[in-house]
Amino acid sequence: MIGLLACGHLVGDFYAMLLIPLTQDFREAFALSVTAVTVLVNVGSLSNSMLQPIAGHFLERFDQKRVFALGLMTSAVFLSCIGLAPGPVWLGVLLALGGVGVAVFHPSGAVLAGRFAGRRRGLAMSVYSNGGAVGLALAPLAVTLLLFWSTRQMTWVLMPFGLVITGAVLFCIPKTTSSAVPSKLPNWRSLFHPDSRAAWFVFISTVLRSLTIVVVSGFLVFYSTDRGWSKSDGRFLQAAFIFASAVGGMAGGFLSDYLERRRLMLVACFLAFPPLVAAWYVPYGAALLLLAVSGAILSLSTPIYIVVAQELHPNRASAMSGVMMGLAWSVSVLLMIPFGPLAARTCTTTALVASSFLLPLA
Repeated sequence: MIGLLACGHLVGDFYAMLLIPLTQDFREAFALSVTAVTVLVNVGSLSNSMLQPIAGHFLERFDQKRVFALGLMTSAVFLSCIGLAPGPVWLGVLLALGGVGVAVFHPSGAVLAGRFAGRRRGLAMSVYSNGGAVGLALAPLAVTLLLFWSTRQMTWVLMPFGLVITGAVLFCIPKTTSSAVPSKLPNWRSLFHPDSRAAWFVFISTVLRSLTIVVVSGFLVFYSTDRGWSKSDGRFLQAAFIFASAVGGMAGGFLSDYLERRRLMLVACFLAFPPLVAAWYVPYGAALLLLAVSGAILSLSTPIYIVVAQELHPNRASAMSGVMMGLAWSVSVLLMIPFGPLAARTCTTTALVASSFLLPLA
């Protein structure tokens, strides 16, 4: 069951990532600035991330299998068609509609993974969450192959993968029941209650490390062209960073069942910092290696944030999953906006170096 959920997460995040390796192509086709492209990235990311806690709360009373399948199908249909967008407005509409589907399936998938996990919650959550990381890593490679054989207008040929997995989820995963008493939305006092302090610290740390990942993933193609490398080279850098992140997340989930989770979170942020900073000052081959190393180390803590948040508030597992997977990501995407003007006024290297220094703060 968890393997199938991970496959669903893989294809869902694959579609959500399709825009990033195509940013330079859309920038050239629509004559957009770096800041305008950053805004488009925000449209898709905010719709899929900001809505996750809300979707997790209001949809937790329904069969989570059907919620997961609905979100997966929606993201597959709309996000696979972004290549057909005739202009930036239609591109934004497709990104927003597809983002709603991503927002729906993320928290329900995390809840289902937790229900099937047994005693190995860390490992189960790492398998589920890093299925998405594999999907993120495959998107730049798929786009590179697609553009080699065809044009960006043909992204719709990627739609059937999501529809097949949607059918498998509906057919294979058993029906789930919700709690008899639906949970209530927290009031303002509970948000600032001392009992919520630990969750806020986890949330802030998640935002900072996610901001680093967002900037690095989003700017690598720009960075590659600025360094005189090709767009394909930039997509391979993206794929190496994200695929290594998936491997690191799997290892982190396994280790978190045996080691203290807080220490693992600390080690991941501090040890990922040196290779990430060094990656921006070396030739292509060394940059590829350093990005893979930093991505693997940093993502040791990826599933831990979700598990810790669910354990802090077990009665709101779906909503807390949405907070850590969606709200934190959407806040980090919003905070990404200033990095666009910074890159435009200086260079992408400056923006990437600045984002790297967020890891010690995390």
